[in-house]
Amino acid sequence: MSKVASEVVAGVLNEFHLAIKKHDIEQAKHLFEEAKSMFSGMEEDQNVLAYFSLLEERYRMMLYDARGERLPRESYFNDSQIECIEQTDHMIDYYFYFFEAMHEAYNKNVERAISLYKVAEKKLAKVPDQMEAAEFYFKVSWLYMSLRQNAVSLNYTRDAMNIYKMHDGYEKKLAISQVVMGTNYMQMQRFKDAEKYFEESIEISKKIDDSFLEAMLHHNISILYSNSGRSQECILAVQHALSNPEWCESSYYIN
Repeated sequence: MSKVASEVVAGVLNEFHLAIKKHDIEQAKHLFEEAKSMFSGMEEDQNVLAYFSLLEERYRMMLYDARGERLPRESYFNDSQIECIEQTDHMIDYYFYFFEAMHEAYNKNVERAISLYKVAEKKLAKVPDQMEAAEFYFKVSWLYMSLRQNAVSLNYTRDAMNIYKMHDGYEKKLAISQVVMGTNYMQMQRFKDAEKYFEESIEISKKIDDSFLEAMLHHNISILYSNSGRSQECILAVQHALSNPEWCESSYYIN
Protein backbone atom coordinates (compact mmCIF):
# COMPACT_ATOMS: atom_id res chain seq x y z
CA MET A 1 0.00 0.00 0.00
CA SER A 2 1.46 3.36 -1.02
CA LYS A 3 2.06 6.07 1.55
CA VAL A 4 0.00 9.26 1.66
CA ALA A 5 2.14 12.19 0.46
CA SER A 6 2.95 14.62 3.26
CA GLU A 7 1.89 17.45 0.95
CA VAL A 8 -1.65 16.03 0.88
CA VAL A 9 -1.80 15.90 4.68
CA ALA A 10 -0.37 19.42 4.86
CA GLY A 11 -3.18 20.60 2.58
CA VAL A 12 -5.74 19.21 5.05
CA LEU A 13 -3.89 20.88 7.93
CA ASN A 14 -4.03 24.23 6.16
CA GLU A 15 -7.79 23.80 5.77
CA PHE A 16 -7.87 22.95 9.50
CA HIS A 17 -5.90 26.13 10.21
CA LEU A 18 -8.37 28.27 8.27
CA ALA A 19 -11.34 26.66 10.04
CA ILE A 20 -9.73 27.47 13.41
CA LYS A 21 -9.15 31.09 12.40
CA LYS A 22 -12.79 31.38 11.34
CA HIS A 23 -14.00 29.64 14.54
CA ASP A 24 -15.87 27.18 12.32
CA ILE A 25 -16.29 24.59 15.08
CA GLU A 26 -17.88 21.76 13.10
CA GLN A 27 -15.51 22.07 10.15
CA ALA A 28 -12.51 22.23 12.48
CA LYS A 29 -13.64 19.09 14.33
CA HIS A 30 -14.12 17.26 11.04
CA LEU A 31 -10.70 18.28 9.71
CA PHE A 32 -8.99 17.49 13.02
CA GLU A 33 -10.24 13.90 12.87
CA GLU A 34 -9.47 13.63 9.15
CA ALA A 35 -5.90 14.77 9.68
CA LYS A 36 -5.35 12.38 12.60
CA SER A 37 -6.63 9.47 10.54
CA MET A 38 -4.11 10.20 7.77
CA PHE A 39 -0.96 10.13 9.90
CA SER A 40 -0.68 6.33 10.14
CA GLY A 41 -0.43 6.12 6.34
CA MET A 42 1.63 9.25 5.76
CA GLU A 43 5.22 9.22 4.54
CA GLU A 44 7.57 10.39 7.27
CA ASP A 45 7.67 14.18 7.68
CA GLN A 46 8.49 15.61 11.09
CA ASN A 47 7.60 19.14 10.05
CA VAL A 48 4.04 18.14 9.20
CA LEU A 49 3.73 16.45 12.60
CA ALA A 50 5.08 19.58 14.32
CA TYR A 51 2.60 21.73 12.42
CA PHE A 52 -0.26 19.47 13.54
CA SER A 53 0.88 19.71 17.17
CA LEU A 54 0.91 23.50 17.03
CA LEU A 55 -2.50 23.60 15.36
CA GLU A 56 -3.89 21.22 17.96
CA GLU A 57 -2.99 23.74 20.67
CA ARG A 58 -4.82 26.46 18.75
CA TYR A 59 -7.75 24.10 18.20
CA ARG A 60 -8.03 23.40 21.95
CA MET A 61 -7.92 27.13 22.64
CA MET A 62 -10.71 27.71 20.12
CA LEU A 63 -12.88 25.04 21.80
CA TYR A 64 -12.19 26.68 25.17
CA ASP A 65 -13.24 30.10 23.85
CA ALA A 66 -16.25 28.91 21.87
CA ARG A 67 -17.53 25.93 23.87
CA GLY A 68 -15.93 26.25 27.30
CA GLU A 69 -14.05 22.97 26.94
CA ARG A 70 -11.20 22.53 29.41
CA LEU A 71 -7.66 23.19 28.26
CA PRO A 72 -5.07 20.42 28.73
CA ARG A 73 -3.01 20.76 31.92
CA GLU A 74 0.16 21.30 29.96
CA SER A 75 -1.30 23.98 27.70
CA TYR A 76 0.80 27.13 27.48
CA PHE A 77 -2.13 29.40 26.64
CA ASN A 78 -1.96 31.50 29.78
CA ASP A 79 -0.66 34.93 30.74
CA SER A 80 2.68 33.63 31.98
CA GLN A 81 3.52 32.20 28.57
CA ILE A 82 2.98 35.26 26.37
CA GLU A 83 6.38 34.96 24.68
CA CYS A 84 5.80 31.28 23.95
CA ILE A 85 2.37 32.05 22.50
CA GLU A 86 3.83 34.72 20.21
CA GLN A 87 6.55 32.34 19.02
CA THR A 88 3.91 29.67 18.35
CA ASP A 89 1.88 32.13 16.30
CA HIS A 90 4.95 33.01 14.20
CA MET A 91 5.65 29.33 13.64
CA ILE A 92 2.07 28.53 12.64
CA ASP A 93 2.00 31.52 10.29
CA TYR A 94 5.24 30.38 8.66
CA TYR A 95 4.11 26.75 8.38
CA PHE A 96 0.85 27.78 6.74
CA TYR A 97 2.62 29.42 3.78
CA PHE A 98 5.41 26.84 3.70
CA PHE A 99 3.02 23.92 3.42
CA GLU A 100 0.69 25.76 1.07
CA ALA A 101 3.70 26.23 -1.22
CA MET A 102 4.62 22.55 -0.91
CA HIS A 103 1.05 21.56 -1.74
CA GLU A 104 0.99 23.79 -4.83
CA ALA A 105 4.35 22.38 -5.97
CA TYR A 106 2.99 18.84 -5.47
CA ASN A 107 0.05 19.76 -7.73
CA LYS A 108 2.44 21.20 -10.35
CA ASN A 109 1.24 24.77 -9.79
CA VAL A 110 4.80 26.00 -9.92
CA GLU A 111 4.28 29.76 -10.21
CA ARG A 112 1.90 29.74 -7.27
CA ALA A 113 4.32 27.58 -5.28
CA ILE A 114 7.22 29.99 -5.85
CA SER A 115 5.06 32.95 -4.84
CA LEU A 116 4.04 31.23 -1.61
CA TYR A 117 7.61 30.16 -0.84
CA LYS A 118 8.63 33.82 -1.05
CA VAL A 119 5.98 34.74 1.50
CA ALA A 120 7.07 31.84 3.72
CA GLU A 121 10.69 33.00 3.54
CA LYS A 122 9.67 36.38 4.95
CA LYS A 123 7.73 34.67 7.74
CA LEU A 124 10.74 32.46 8.45
CA ALA A 125 12.70 35.53 9.57
CA LYS A 126 10.58 35.56 12.75
CA VAL A 127 11.28 31.91 13.53
CA PRO A 128 14.66 31.65 15.36
CA ASP A 129 15.27 28.01 14.50
CA GLN A 130 18.17 27.17 12.21
CA MET A 131 16.87 23.70 11.42
CA GLU A 132 13.56 25.12 10.21
CA ALA A 133 15.56 27.41 7.95
CA ALA A 134 17.63 24.49 6.65
CA GLU A 135 14.51 22.49 5.85
CA PHE A 136 13.03 25.48 4.02
CA TYR A 137 16.19 26.02 1.97
CA PHE A 138 16.30 22.33 1.09
CA LYS A 139 12.67 22.20 -0.08
CA VAL A 140 13.06 25.33 -2.20
CA SER A 141 16.34 24.08 -3.67
CA TRP A 142 14.61 20.85 -4.73
CA LEU A 143 11.86 22.78 -6.53
CA TYR A 144 14.32 24.97 -8.42
CA MET A 145 16.42 21.91 -9.27
CA SER A 146 13.36 20.24 -10.80
CA LEU A 147 12.81 23.41 -12.87
CA ARG A 148 16.49 23.36 -13.91
CA GLN A 149 17.01 26.80 -12.44
CA ASN A 150 20.35 25.52 -11.26
CA ALA A 151 22.02 28.71 -10.02
CA VAL A 152 19.09 29.47 -7.71
CA SER A 153 18.89 25.86 -6.51
CA LEU A 154 22.63 25.72 -5.78
CA ASN A 155 22.41 28.88 -3.70
CA TYR A 156 19.60 27.53 -1.51
CA THR A 157 21.26 24.11 -1.20
CA ARG A 158 24.50 25.66 0.05
CA ASP A 159 22.56 27.55 2.70
CA ALA A 160 20.94 24.29 3.85
CA MET A 161 24.24 22.40 3.85
CA ASN A 162 26.00 25.09 5.89
CA ILE A 163 23.40 24.65 8.63
CA TYR A 164 23.40 20.84 8.53
CA LYS A 165 27.21 20.81 8.86
CA MET A 166 27.02 22.73 12.13
CA HIS A 167 24.68 20.27 13.86
CA ASP A 168 25.17 16.64 14.86
CA GLY A 169 22.53 14.15 13.81
CA TYR A 170 21.79 15.70 10.43
CA GLU A 171 24.30 13.69 8.40
CA LYS A 172 21.56 12.05 6.32
CA LYS A 173 20.05 15.44 5.45
CA LEU A 174 23.52 16.65 4.52
CA ALA A 175 24.03 13.64 2.25
CA ILE A 176 20.73 14.23 0.45
CA SER A 177 21.55 17.93 0.08
CA GLN A 178 24.79 16.92 -1.61
CA VAL A 179 22.73 14.85 -4.06
CA VAL A 180 20.82 18.03 -4.93
CA MET A 181 24.14 19.81 -5.47
CA GLY A 182 25.37 16.95 -7.64
CA THR A 183 22.16 16.80 -9.66
CA ASN A 184 22.33 20.52 -10.38
CA TYR A 185 25.89 20.21 -11.63
CA MET A 186 24.94 17.14 -13.66
CA GLN A 187 22.14 19.11 -15.33
CA MET A 188 24.73 21.79 -16.12
CA GLN A 189 26.99 19.04 -17.56
CA ARG A 190 29.69 19.85 -15.01
CA PHE A 191 30.20 16.15 -14.40
CA LYS A 192 33.38 16.32 -12.29
CA ASP A 193 31.76 18.72 -9.84
CA ALA A 194 28.66 16.53 -9.76
CA GLU A 195 30.70 13.37 -9.09
CA LYS A 196 32.45 15.03 -6.14
CA TYR A 197 29.14 15.68 -4.36
CA PHE A 198 27.69 12.27 -5.18
CA GLU A 199 30.80 10.54 -3.84
CA GLU A 200 30.77 12.64 -0.67
CA SER A 201 27.14 11.69 -0.08
CA ILE A 202 28.02 7.98 -0.42
CA GLU A 203 30.88 8.38 2.08
CA ILE A 204 28.46 9.89 4.59
CA SER A 205 26.05 6.96 4.16
CA LYS A 206 28.92 4.58 4.94
CA LYS A 207 29.97 6.56 8.03
CA ILE A 208 26.46 6.48 9.48
CA ASP A 209 26.07 2.83 8.45
CA ASP A 210 22.87 3.36 6.47
CA SER A 211 22.92 0.64 3.82
CA PHE A 212 19.53 1.63 2.36
CA LEU A 213 20.69 5.23 1.87
CA GLU A 214 23.95 3.96 0.38
CA ALA A 215 22.02 1.85 -2.16
CA MET A 216 19.85 4.82 -3.08
CA LEU A 217 22.92 7.02 -3.53
CA HIS A 218 24.63 4.44 -5.75
CA HIS A 219 21.54 4.51 -7.94
CA ASN A 220 21.81 8.31 -8.07
CA ILE A 221 25.45 8.25 -9.09
CA SER A 222 24.66 5.61 -11.74
CA ILE A 223 22.52 8.26 -13.47
CA LEU A 224 25.50 10.60 -13.50
CA TYR A 225 27.70 7.87 -15.02
CA SER A 226 25.03 7.14 -17.62
CA ASN A 227 24.71 10.81 -18.60
CA SER A 228 28.48 11.22 -18.84
CA GLY A 229 28.97 8.13 -21.03
CA ARG A 230 30.67 5.96 -18.39
CA SER A 231 28.70 2.78 -19.02
CA GLN A 232 30.78 0.29 -17.04
CA GLU A 233 30.77 2.46 -13.92
CA CYS A 234 27.03 2.98 -14.37
CA ILE A 235 26.45 -0.78 -14.41
CA LEU A 236 28.59 -1.32 -11.30
CA ALA A 237 26.75 1.42 -9.40
CA VAL A 238 23.35 -0.06 -10.35
CA GLN A 239 24.54 -3.52 -9.29
CA HIS A 240 25.59 -2.09 -5.94
CA ALA A 241 22.09 -0.63 -5.46
CA LEU A 242 20.46 -3.90 -6.52
CA SER A 243 22.47 -5.83 -3.94
CA ASN A 244 20.37 -4.26 -1.19
CA PRO A 245 17.11 -6.28 -0.80
CA GLU A 246 15.36 -3.54 1.16
CA TRP A 247 16.02 -1.01 -1.59
CA CYS A 248 14.80 -3.46 -4.22
CA GLU A 249 11.50 -3.84 -2.36
CA SER A 250 11.02 -0.08 -1.99
CA SER A 251 9.40 2.48 -4.27
CA TYR A 252 12.90 3.59 -5.31
CA TYR A 253 13.48 0.33 -7.18
CA ILE A 254 14.05 0.72 -10.94
CA ASN A 255 10.85 -0.29 -12.68
